[in-house]
Amino acid sequence: MTSEPILAVDFGTSSSSAALVAGGAILPLKEPSSGSWSWPSSVCLDDGTLQVGTPAERRKRVRPELYRAEFKRDLGQASPVVLGDRSYPPEALVAAVLSALRAEAERLHGGPVRRAVLTVPASYGPHDPRRGSMLEAASAAGFAIAELLPEPVAAALAPVTGPPFAPGDVVLVYDFGGGTFDAAVIRTVEGGHEVLGHAALDDVGGRDVDALVYGEVRGRLGPRPDGDPRLRVELADFARQLKHQLSDAVRAEDVFAWAGAHVGLERAWLSGEVTPLLARTVACCESLLAGCGLSADAVSAVVLVGGTTRMPVVPLYLTHVLARPIRHATDPELAVVEGAARWALTSGGRVLKSVSPPPGTVMLSWDVPGGAATLIRWLVDPGTAFEGGSVVGQVRLGDGAVWDLAAGSSGTLVHRHVNPGGLVVGGEPALTATTAGHGPAATHRTVAVPPGLPEDLARSVNHPVPAVREGAVARLAALVTGEDRTHEAAARAVLAAMADDDSRRVATAATLVLSPASVVSPYLPAALAERVTRARATLRPGSPRAQGLPRPVAPPAPGVSVSGRWLTVVNGLLLGLAAGVLIGLFFLLIRGSDDVDGTLGPLTPIGGAIGLAYGGIRAVRGVSARVRLPGPVVTVLRSAVLGLAAGVVLGFVVRGFFGLPGVVVIVLGALAGVGHGLMKAGGR
Repeated sequence: MTSEPILAVDFGTSSSSAALVAGGAILPLKEPSSGSWSWPSSVCLDDGTLQVGTPAERRKRVRPELYRAEFKRDLGQASPVVLGDRSYPPEALVAAVLSALRAEAERLHGGPVRRAVLTVPASYGPHDPRRGSMLEAASAAGFAIAELLPEPVAAALAPVTGPPFAPGDVVLVYDFGGGTFDAAVIRTVEGGHEVLGHAALDDVGGRDVDALVYGEVRGRLGPRPDGDPRLRVELADFARQLKHQLSDAVRAEDVFAWAGAHVGLERAWLSGEVTPLLARTVACCESLLAGCGLSADAVSAVVLVGGTTRMPVVPLYLTHVLARPIRHATDPELAVVEGAARWALTSGGRVLKSVSPPPGTVMLSWDVPGGAATLIRWLVDPGTAFEGGSVVGQVRLGDGAVWDLAAGSSGTLVHRHVNPGGLVVGGEPALTATTAGHGPAATHRTVAVPPGLPEDLARSVNHPVPAVREGAVARLAALVTGEDRTHEAAARAVLAAMADDDSRRVATAATLVLSPASVVSPYLPAALAERVTRARATLRPGSPRAQGLPRPVAPPAPGVSVSGRWLTVVNGLLLGLAAGVLIGLFFLLIRGSDDVDGTLGPLTPIGGAIGLAYGGIRAVRGVSARVRLPGPVVTVLRSAVLGLAAGVVLGFVVRGFFGLPGVVVIVLGALAGVGHGLMKAGGR
């Protein structure tokens, strides 16, 4: 974590609390108007300005139609909150409370406080829109960075009565707050806690207990006009006071001034009324334990958090149903914010260090919990040096927590692959940098880029990282082969220069793009030519398909233009002549005749005709020879056959002029072909 001050905020349904974390210390914030550690989560519109907290509570009796509390439950809803003739989205009212807390924190700190940790109910899952609403409110309140922490997880870090838990103990956090109920299962480990799971109920909280008392008191007062909003406000406060009295006494009594009526309530009555609510909370806890693969017997203790747990019936009911030891937070109302402050103070371990790359590799990536996180900001600009272990960026995980991205070693930033708001995916490069002691991953010649090409393409052509230059090759290929040929000449010139790149993969990719199919196909074996063509067609940034493919053979010298089809025809003719000779020799052996000329004479033209037909068919089909023998063996055999065929043709000519037997000339031609093949194979 960075050393900047952090404001930990427990924004509750009925009240909120905050603590400033700065300089290694935790400073709880008192509300200036009341001197209380709890700030009422309420607002009241006063002459166009939103009053917050106790000032809003005081003014509600004067203008109750301009007052609103418990708007936390309105988060995520499209309908606005109406205050008189004005409407506010719930996020704006939350932002007003957060702004008041931030102003007090900055007054005490003597400087700006731009970072916050906000606790949220466990029911705010990773994709819950209310998470976004809380972050939106924090941004509107002036916080540059805000992260979210589940309330029961924060409560688990709060001070607890009794001896500390031992490593391995499993603790059930029971957080009964003003607006929601949250639970978490925590295992104590050496130096901290491990969260095994958490759950929540959105419709169970202290305000539901207030509603029970309000209804009872309203019924005892008899018929009263409901049209006066002041009466409703006063009655709600009166009912809440009676509820608080019953936490300390078995009977609560008071006089409701508006009606001049004496009202008394028994604790036993309230205990019976809240039992269905407590039963729902226990069912939530049992379901959570089952989801964690645990039974109640595995729980070392149940820790009570939240103001509603001050009611004596709560620990009695839990002891009876769960049969586990009960422990209390030292201050149930402030347990969540105290835990959040401790979490912010001791969470320096939430740093993502870059994965150590192989020597010379300059791509920086991180193993992100959950597989991916949203980038908030980069802290290092391209061309800037950084030290090993320094924070170069910050991301927010799906659960709302903010993690720092730390460099594994010193270096200089070259390029950013992810922009703020984008996803940093675990294991995928997010930054390119030159590490200390290493230059760029590969040297390359600077290429002059003609005017008219896009500026970003020009930068990619001469980028120090080969993968980026390979991406430029793909874009240049699109300019060469696309429908719009405006920049074809310029793209070809740049590709020709890149073909001399010192990086083999870049040079190969550029060469393949420039090589037309008429050059590649005839001079490479069919399978390899197909691979080259496919590689040229599918090149894309960062994924060069040309890797490992040899460069295509150079085209014929100027002045020589031989079509691939005619080469196939001639080759087939020669093979046919050779076949005729072999057939003739076969007949000689069968007949036992020594009349070579008589046998070869008629068979040679037949073999030529067969070879011509064979070559024509191959030319039409465009099939190349596909021999699976090793290359040198194939070369020797082909040259021997060609030499044998040449010997047949020359045999008749030589015999006519020099009188040599045709068989001798055939043998000499075959030997010459074998010799040529051996020389050619040796050259390979």
